[in-house]
Amino acid sequence: DLIPLLARNGVKVLIAGGMGERAKNLLVEAGILPYPGNEGPADQAYADYLEGKLVMKTNLFRCSCCGD
Repeated sequence: DLIPLLARNGVKVLIAGGMGERAKNLLVEAGILPYPGNEGPADQAYADYLEGKLVMKTNLFRCSCCGD
């Protein structure tokens, strides 16, 4: 599995685009902080993380009926 491999290799943060709830939970259980829902260049997301500006998005699914 990928998550145990990441944890064994000292990964502490994972910046991603799409990520399901199960994957987020498994990452947290492995001691890895997930930052899902990011868009754009990876270099910019990394720079934002280093500067403390990367937002951890929790609601990644939008409701088509009300725009949330």
